[in-house]
Amino acid sequence: MRYIPDTGKQFVLQVPEDKNSYINVKNYDARGLSTVFTGSIFSGLEDELSIGSIIDEEGGTLQQYLDILSVGIELQAHIYRGVGSGTAELPVISVSSVNLQGVDFSNSPVNSSLIQPLKYYIFGYDTSTGKMPNSVQIVGGEGQYSKVLDPDKWNQDQYVDINFTKTGQYVVPIIYRVWGTRAEFLGMIGNAKIGFPGASVVTFRDYGLKEIPSWNNNPDYWTPDFLDGVISVQGGVPTQVKKIVGREHLKIKPRIEGSQPNYLQCQAVPDGPLVNSEDYQFGDEVKFIIDDTQPIRNAINLAAQGNIKEIFFPAGTYHFKNSAFINTISTNYSNITFRGVGEGSIIKRLQASISGSINPGLFNFSGERDSIRVEGIRFRSIVFDGNRSSTASLISPITGSVDPSRYVAETLIFLKYADNVSVTECRFVDAGGAGVHTESSSAILFTNNIFSRLGRSYEPEVRPIEIYETSNSIVQGNIFEFCTASPYFFNVDFSTINNNIIRSCGDQGVVLETSYQWNAANNLAYSDTDSLIRSVDQYNNEYSKAAIEIRRDTALEPIYFTVTNGGETIGIKKDTIIADIYGLDSLGRKNTSNKIGSFKVIQTADQLEAGIFSITLPGIETTTIDGNTVPATSSFSLLDPVNGQFGYMYEISGTVRLGSSGRGYVPLSIREANVGGTNYLAIQLRNSSELLSFLIFDADNPENDYIIIEGFSNTNLDGWDQNLAYRVVGVDINSNSLLINTIPSLSLGATGVDFLGGQLYIERSNYQIADGNIIVN
Repeated sequence: MRYIPDTGKQFVLQVPEDKNSYINVKNYDARGLSTVFTGSIFSGLEDELSIGSIIDEEGGTLQQYLDILSVGIELQAHIYRGVGSGTAELPVISVSSVNLQGVDFSNSPVNSSLIQPLKYYIFGYDTSTGKMPNSVQIVGGEGQYSKVLDPDKWNQDQYVDINFTKTGQYVVPIIYRVWGTRAEFLGMIGNAKIGFPGASVVTFRDYGLKEIPSWNNNPDYWTPDFLDGVISVQGGVPTQVKKIVGREHLKIKPRIEGSQPNYLQCQAVPDGPLVNSEDYQFGDEVKFIIDDTQPIRNAINLAAQGNIKEIFFPAGTYHFKNSAFINTISTNYSNITFRGVGEGSIIKRLQASISGSINPGLFNFSGERDSIRVEGIRFRSIVFDGNRSSTASLISPITGSVDPSRYVAETLIFLKYADNVSVTECRFVDAGGAGVHTESSSAILFTNNIFSRLGRSYEPEVRPIEIYETSNSIVQGNIFEFCTASPYFFNVDFSTINNNIIRSCGDQGVVLETSYQWNAANNLAYSDTDSLIRSVDQYNNEYSKAAIEIRRDTALEPIYFTVTNGGETIGIKKDTIIADIYGLDSLGRKNTSNKIGSFKVIQTADQLEAGIFSITLPGIETTTIDGNTVPATSSFSLLDPVNGQFGYMYEISGTVRLGSSGRGYVPLSIREANVGGTNYLAIQLRNSSELLSFLIFDADNPENDYIIIEGFSNTNLDGWDQNLAYRVVGVDINSNSLLINTIPSLSLGATGVDFLGGQLYIERSNYQIADGNIIVN
């Protein structure tokens, strides 16, 4: 037998040699209890609260929980007080202006069952203090919006803007909309919707349809747990019946030995005064849950320091606050495994907690920098619950991040400078941010996980998984469902993304951008309407199929192209090949304002006739050839999204000769024709179906195809130049003929002329030959 000491405790953990050893979080006072307890303030000091009359949701008393609500257990508590007919208090959020766009008919004589009075009832909650004063802002309370179109009928150009003034950056509105007598809860609206701190205007824009996704219309699902019983809707009027006096982080103090108290004496965490110590009164209602954050952190730190690296979560719901574990020279969190029992092991983000953008994530495992990395983290059979109904987006994305436009604060698992990480058979659910975010990592394995209900429908889109600059990874056998955006992968070189199901995560399926050597296949994607997305963009961008790899400071070995159409080679007109290079933007699209230059095109007459040419670049010195800048490979930058370098792409086009797989079409005759009062030359082909191969728009369109007819032996067609291309202006449907403009030097007579031999070719300019990414090493 081996004995593993439990630092600072009065017992040891005995592990048989033939059993796997692990750290059970419940041995470190994690309770895994979802119960909401109710009590009242028994007494209080500046740094203490005593809570009596404690019962659970089923009426169970404190005596039944003395072993669970024991010394050192931490609690998160909201304190309430009935408002009765009390005086309204100063608001923490005020309405500064309102604008109705295209929905207000109050000054119109129109009457309809689709037109009713519109009001908004807006309450304010301060997440930093937990306060929700007895105060409501009513938009339309004076009856000024007496005739407003049913919000369920508004289109994207019809909306209501409500501008706010807040007393602090952590204040959020809680909004009800009342149309006629129909009251709808729109949610606790975070800053990602109304404007992050620093925004010039803080605005809620209501587009009419309830902000609740169609796959869950139950308002109770979206109502924060701590608001239960605070607002009552009676007769279509939301009415505040309680105010929230504050929120406190508490820790249970020691009891007198042998006593059976009917109250809990608690002290503030951290040591010091309570957040709202002067505001509480005897008898105030208290609702609290157990906060398992510190016990779980203690278990992780023990694993980091010792030889036992597996942390076990027995069945239960563990309330947990965002926590970052950063590898440094002195602290090593590598090789820790987190294991649960499946759907029964739930780690749930603590309600009303503030999630930041610096070291974000419910669990953040990162290296301090590229040279100090974390590795070997394992997550298996655990549910990660973001508790999005009881939390709000508060902190904006940060500049300098891998993608400064993306909101990351409410991510569930965040990995940076992490290697050899495995996430298997886990569920990521109900978060306001991504399920998993990784960057600058490698060898990440995601298999058989479920990502469900991630993002808020009224906030910027949230990807269920977002993988940046993470190579040698496998994403396989996962289910992504009911999220506000698609799974996203950026620069995931040498990776496999296979056999995943994507349902109701937008209309893109799997999004892969600017990557090299990857495999993405057999991903089944359905749109928000459950329609099969038949063509899923599984490529890094639209230029991904023919990447060119260059090595900086080294001349590019000539790359050969053979141009084909229908499997047959086609000719290319001399000096028409354009091979341009552009920078990409942050979305992996061609940035037309950032042309880098052009490849040097190497061509010969006989090879062009066979559709063959090559391209190259110098290694050291950028040069100018025929007025085109030919950049040296030394001038290309490595991928660096933080500094605005998103990679490069090329596109090659030219003027080509098409027709019947290179053999040309057979012209039968040419004659004069009058169509619609205009004189033309009509050229009849042997097969009328060949007319369907032409690009022909209106008569003056410069994108119409040109034709060349050559090789005939007629002596009565001297006015026809066999080396000149003539623009097609239309089709004579009745005679199945091509129409071109008349040629003054060509006289055909009344009956026209039959061709003696010859071939007709299409000359098409700006023919797309190739495009692709440029991989820089």
